[in-house]
Amino acid sequence: GELLLRDPETGEELELFTAATTTTTTTTTTTTTAPPPVNNGNIKYYPSFDIHTYADGACLINDDSMPELYATQEGYLFDTIEACCVDWFIDEDGCIAASSSSSSSGQHVPTPSPTSSTDWPTWPVEFDYNDDYLYDDTIVPQEEDASTVPMSSSSSTQEEEVDDDASLTFHESFESGDFSLNDWQLTSSSGADSWEADQTAWAYDGNYAARPGILSTPNSYSNLTISLENIQAMKHGGYLTFAIHASVFYPVDTMFFTINDNVIRKFDTVTGNEGEWEEVSVLLHAGEHHLTWSYQYLGDESSSSVEVVDPRRVENSWVDAIKLRPFTGDVTIADDDSTTLSLTRGTVPFKLLPDFEAYSGSKAYVAFTEAIDVPQGSADMSWTVYVGPEGGVISFASFASLYTPLDVCEFAIDGVPQVVIATPSDEWEVHHVSVDPGKHVLTWKLIKNVSGLDEAIINDVDVPADYKGYIKIDGIKLEDNSVPGADDEVVAAASEQIPDTTTTTATRTPITTTTTTTEATTTTTTTTTEEPTTTTAATTTATTEEPTTTTTTTTTTTTEFIGCPSGLFEVEGLPGCCVEEASYLGDGACDPKAPYNTEACAYDLAPYNTEACAYDLGDCCHETCNPDSAYGCVTKEGGEYGPFGFFCIDPRFGNIDEKKCQVDNLEWIGDGGCDTEGGYNTPECGWDGGDCCEETCDSHYSFYPCGMNQPFTCMDPSVINKELTRSDFHFDFFDGFESGVSDPLHWSMGNGDAPWNVEDVKPAAEGNYYIAARTSQISSQFGKAVLQHSIESFGGGVLSFDIQALVQIPFDDVIIMIDDDIVAEFTSGTLGWENLEYNITPGPHLVQWIHRKNPSNMPESDLTLFGYPDEGVTMIDNVAFKSA
Repeated sequence: GELLLRDPETGEELELFTAATTTTTTTTTTTTTAPPPVNNGNIKYYPSFDIHTYADGACLINDDSMPELYATQEGYLFDTIEACCVDWFIDEDGCIAASSSSSSSGQHVPTPSPTSSTDWPTWPVEFDYNDDYLYDDTIVPQEEDASTVPMSSSSSTQEEEVDDDASLTFHESFESGDFSLNDWQLTSSSGADSWEADQTAWAYDGNYAARPGILSTPNSYSNLTISLENIQAMKHGGYLTFAIHASVFYPVDTMFFTINDNVIRKFDTVTGNEGEWEEVSVLLHAGEHHLTWSYQYLGDESSSSVEVVDPRRVENSWVDAIKLRPFTGDVTIADDDSTTLSLTRGTVPFKLLPDFEAYSGSKAYVAFTEAIDVPQGSADMSWTVYVGPEGGVISFASFASLYTPLDVCEFAIDGVPQVVIATPSDEWEVHHVSVDPGKHVLTWKLIKNVSGLDEAIINDVDVPADYKGYIKIDGIKLEDNSVPGADDEVVAAASEQIPDTTTTTATRTPITTTTTTTEATTTTTTTTTEEPTTTTAATTTATTEEPTTTTTTTTTTTTEFIGCPSGLFEVEGLPGCCVEEASYLGDGACDPKAPYNTEACAYDLAPYNTEACAYDLGDCCHETCNPDSAYGCVTKEGGEYGPFGFFCIDPRFGNIDEKKCQVDNLEWIGDGGCDTEGGYNTPECGWDGGDCCEETCDSHYSFYPCGMNQPFTCMDPSVINKELTRSDFHFDFFDGFESGVSDPLHWSMGNGDAPWNVEDVKPAAEGNYYIAARTSQISSQFGKAVLQHSIESFGGGVLSFDIQALVQIPFDDVIIMIDDDIVAEFTSGTLGWENLEYNITPGPHLVQWIHRKNPSNMPESDLTLFGYPDEGVTMIDNVAFKSA
């Protein structure tokens, strides 16, 4: 019952009063207020909605502070304070008291208003959101320019995580200047230098980093290995990260990262621009793991078979900041926990406040729309979690007093909205959302004016009687499907698990440059028919490898393996994979002849695309091909190389029976051209790798344009017999509004008088949701609601969408415009949903759907002659654009 108050004249904080004392003080202030001044005929009063200053509203003199809009719009200027307060505010007495005090003093100063009881919130609505609070003494600084805060988490920048070293179960940044802090194993080929820990301005974490030895003998290597076998966290696995700056250039040299002798990442070009590191993350299953960073020098950069070498290759390669975190596991946020969640993002923070109606316990996390004192802003709350390989579920309860378009609350994972709350709650609602494996930022965001509407439009929105503008979050719980209970026994072996990796890019600016030039040799390199091109490593990649062998000790091998046939060589990290040219593995071009397409070579048939070679190190399947590789998986017709196709026989992703698919040209499978003769378009060959059906031909990976030179001849029964929906087709853009909210990155409201809202009031064309404009929400007698979408197409294409227009001229109509041209107009209601398509020429275009009220600007007296039709509404669904 204790409240913080400030002196209305000085703003100084007063001592704490009990609720009863506050009521008495307020009543006294109200009864002693000076009477309203007498209007001399020139004075007008306008409503002020500054609820921070006037908790119950106020009507002020029409001075320079009055918004210009009020002078031109009816209903904003009054002759007396009483008339203004009666017309605009629920608490008339409080409004009159505040207005009278303001008018008598000549200043806009706050006056305490009579306290009235409400069901919710249980704390005063005039609570100063930025002051110290009895239950939370953290003062959060405001943004310098709150107007620039992003409105949707889908476009917001996630906060940078600050490592808590205490939470790490393994950490190595080589700050000792050697490898003595952990049990590192340094191995290399005969006569080659070992890895070293050196002080360098390139360091990613601290002042030291590890670099491989300087090698000059072709086919030599240097390995850095650590065994994670005695770490308590490995009982349940963990989230491994490390930073790497690889200064390599294939075919001169390359780097590998392996787990239990299985290649997880291959680096064959310089990682990014000068000064740029890549941070690699790996989900480790429970059990022992042997991690190896291997540098391999392959040949002489002066050889005639080598293209122009990237000059940045002469720099040293580095590895740094190796960290292992335990998975977050099963966590329930305690009732008094104000530290696990980050409450300080956005325009204003969430608050952990007492709540006698909390979902769990006696407190809840709360944010108020009125606390966001900018036209458009947000209150954010976030939590960074590390989820195990089997994924998990985040659950929470919400109670809302919100109303679109005034405010919405969205819950997002890594900036992608998963739950949108836009209407008032009758009771606590519990939400369950699946969370994928890996690191994720969970965000709860209360957004004010998500559509960015003008203040005049916002003020004119009719809201429910019980609207108060807040969101409460409680009962937050994370359940990890991968982490067993404390009493469960973990028996999984490391070699039986599938390590998952992702890569992100981080930038460090060096102070100085450490340069080491390798010694040239005269070794001759044999020229091969497949010449990789140089590419710069991209910022994000994803790789999944499935090892089949069990290795419990670290093994170092030379380039030539005794068990391989004459003329073939065993590949480092891929036991049993014997090939003629190791560089073909993982180069982004499928080598469909064995042994490259094998499991040991990560699936690249005789000898590359075999099980032993991990199926060409992923090159032969869309899901595993590395876009950062030399060929990038996407060679196209007209280029210097290809076609390579995608003869995907990896059982995890492919549907090809390599023993029964006996065709002459394996590289024709999955190249985009439908081969109707020769046994290609058969179930044994995966229906030509999907090339013969429009629904399965992948234009992104295909060498030839799908269906262009070799028309589709679809015989795949899974496609022919399937009842397709629009979401089954490949579009450059598609929005069926099934998220329950319009994405501000793709949609804008234009220069209109009312918004378009995503709703599910009527049956949608497909799914549950559509976006709609209603005549009743257009306040102007001659107004409109404008929905806009921009298209940028280099080759043109086709725009399609579903529309249902329930309009009737002269009351309302709807027009559709592409740039400055009206392409369609509806003046009467449609018989259900209709699908429209329009050809779009190359270049930028603006598409507008305009729902108009009284488009002929007919006087209201004349409109009544036509009767009173049902409410006009235009609904749009399944907006799609497909490039030519």
